[in-house]
Amino acid sequence: MTTLVHPVMASVLPEAEVIMSRGYPLLRELIHKYKLVVMGKRNPLNPDSNTFMLSREDGIIVGCAGYSEREGVYFFRSVTKPKERGRSSEDRFTYKSVKLPALMRTIEKQKLIPDSYMEVINKLSHMNTVVSSVISKHNNYGKSTGGFSGASIHELLKVAFGYQDMSSMPTDSIDFYRKALDEYNQVDETRVSRLNMVKEVFDKPIKYLSYDSTGTFIKGSMRLDIKFDEYYRLDEVKVAEMEAQRVRTFMDDPDIAPHMAMLKVMVQKTSDEFDGEEGFFPRSGEGYHEELGIYKLDTDCWRYDNFPSRPQWIFFL
Repeated sequence: MTTLVHPVMASVLPEAEVIMSRGYPLLRELIHKYKLVVMGKRNPLNPDSNTFMLSREDGIIVGCAGYSEREGVYFFRSVTKPKERGRSSEDRFTYKSVKLPALMRTIEKQKLIPDSYMEVINKLSHMNTVVSSVISKHNNYGKSTGGFSGASIHELLKVAFGYQDMSSMPTDSIDFYRKALDEYNQVDETRVSRLNMVKEVFDKPIKYLSYDSTGTFIKGSMRLDIKFDEYYRLDEVKVAEMEAQRVRTFMDDPDIAPHMAMLKVMVQKTSDEFDGEEGFFPRSGEGYHEELGIYKLDTDCWRYDNFPSRPQWIFFL
């Protein structure tokens, strides 16, 4: 017998509730064709909600499906493939049809179901934000043009293009330029060494934890593919490998639990709002906490096209 509801959600969302919903014919087709399970209601506080979030075994949301009583249509809400036009961001991500077979053909033709959870995470661009923030902490050196007047630059240009020999320049000018060159070389060395240090942070698999509107967590690890341009600026960040598991608690994880305990102690200085059964996942505290090796990222409200489950993420660096 096909499982309709993810095991982690089975205690709070009876399969009978899914079966009795008007959207069940669509849900049944998606579950059978794409090996999905219901991961919860998109609006869990609304008992009349006919929108259900879908995932694979890993628990990462790959779309929402249901039936609109007001419009009389089946609909599928994508998390990765917006339409070119729409009245709003939500409308652009939502595909509708009165006839179920027509909607199923659209889902297949447009490839609205992501092939893997890595496609979802790369679409959200979380890791680009994380890596960029870490780099900004370690790459704040620039080459100042202070001290070089127009006359100084003119003098250097005459030497560079052979109009004047360097030996004809005053000794104090030569010393001034040599000092500036040494400073610039030091800046280059500092950039390289600091960026290499940042790369080392991301060379190993990164553990992460996510909490969303289902009231449960996703935990796992990922390996990143990071590219820099010739000036050591961040060029591209992609998740190359990833593991994910939907769980009700993370407190049995020997690596994650101690870090979350330290984060709670720090966040408690300014906030007393925490989520999860044990109350250890902070609602606030977004940003890079370098002393703990933790980056917290929120994805609710308008950001990331209002991802359906409104997750918050914590990355352990």
